[in-house]
Amino acid sequence: MRIIWNSKDNQFELQFDSNYFRDDLDAAKAAGFRTTGPPSWIWYTTRLKCLKYLQKHQPASGIKIAQDALAKFSQLVTEGKEKQALLKDAKKRQKAIRPQFKQSEPEQRYEVPFKPFEPPSPPDVRCTFCFQPVYDMLEQIEPVPVCMWCEKTITDGQGE
Repeated sequence: MRIIWNSKDNQFELQFDSNYFRDDLDAAKAAGFRTTGPPSWIWYTTRLKCLKYLQKHQPASGIKIAQDALAKFSQLVTEGKEKQALLKDAKKRQKAIRPQFKQSEPEQRYEVPFKPFEPPSPPDVRCTFCFQPVYDMLEQIEPVPVCMWCEKTITDGQGE
């Protein structure tokens, strides 16, 4: 198995040994490499995790890595270590800031008296026709109290 660096697509690519094709293919799948599919069937990765897996679990054909791929791999490993150091430092700073915001006293709780909702009582004035309550603002009170429904259905037809 040979690993090369494709600078155009910015990815590592595999070239299989024809004598150990099946073993190399299984190792590439287990490592997490992806393929472009037919017709070229290029196996590639952009992640260091896949390459490190191959490094630990070498296939029967062995691993050969091109110079440019090795240089890029080394560069990515050092960048990854720097990034891990920065993340550790940021976590330490975050932990140092966190205790300042914690409250030492327990939260004060306020008791709010619960008063259940009581709907307003209906008016005493009733509709002359259906005996439903008649509200002053919305319905006709003078000359005879009439609810909205009765006003629409009964009294509207009389004026014509």
